[in-house]
Amino acid sequence: MEEVEKVGLEVERFLKEVPSVEHSSVIADRVVGNPYLEIEIDRKAIARYGLKIQDVQDVIEIAIGGKRITTTVEGRERYPVRVRYQRELRDSLEALDKILVPGSDGAQIPLNLVATIKYTRGPMTVKSEDTFLVSYVLFDKKPEAAEVDVVNAANNYLKHKIETGELKLPPGASFAFAGSYENQVRSEQTLRIVIPLALMLIFVVLYFQFHSVPTSLNVFSGIFVAWSGGFMMLWLYSQPWFLDFNVFGVNMRELFQVRPYNLSVAVWVGFLALFGIATNDGVIYSTYLDQVFERHKFQVY
Repeated sequence: MEEVEKVGLEVERFLKEVPSVEHSSVIADRVVGNPYLEIEIDRKAIARYGLKIQDVQDVIEIAIGGKRITTTVEGRERYPVRVRYQRELRDSLEALDKILVPGSDGAQIPLNLVATIKYTRGPMTVKSEDTFLVSYVLFDKKPEAAEVDVVNAANNYLKHKIETGELKLPPGASFAFAGSYENQVRSEQTLRIVIPLALMLIFVVLYFQFHSVPTSLNVFSGIFVAWSGGFMMLWLYSQPWFLDFNVFGVNMRELFQVRPYNLSVAVWVGFLALFGIATNDGVIYSTYLDQVFERHKFQVY
């Protein structure tokens, strides 16, 4: 656990150096630091008094930890009854030293004569994943950055520090990124299939509607016009001067929530909806033109 904590603190220090990471949000788990009471039985000492390991362990278990001897029944409630020393007889090292262990000849032997009692530092919690001990380093992105970009930047920076020898991972230790950005990565992988499939289905539906490749391509071209317009609007939203004026004392940027938007899953879903709107508009004017051409025959001289 000490090695895991050490690596976590090193990762915390380097993550604070990544420009797109919010410096104040980087916090590594402090794994080791909880005091533990250890009682080490001296085998040679208990041998001199004719004691066995089990004799001393039984006293420690009952006097300090307590032993369940029965259960009281009060209606539907059940309460365990445990027997152990009173609190003032076990709340300090000095009190624990005076716990008596019965010897084989009936003598009462203080616990400090057959065991060493001390406090040691240990893990506050033991966390594991896939049978490996783990420690978490929490961090957040700056407001203007995208989650996936921040994770990629942090990952590349840590790998660079490993290559230069500034970050040394002990044998068997490794690091991996986890969190909400994984949903973004999975969604992007899905959208790589969904968007081309949606475009292909739109064209097929248009062809079945008009039974003409030129007319279908004419309507389908509106999607690319709408697509380019959407990217232009995203660019305008990221410009500080866009809609930066007041109407009747109301700022237009605040009214329409104008701010920089990253290419997230929500934005791509919005583009899919935009494709549908652009296609509907193209179907309306193409259907109208087809009806006009059917009613009127034009002659070209």
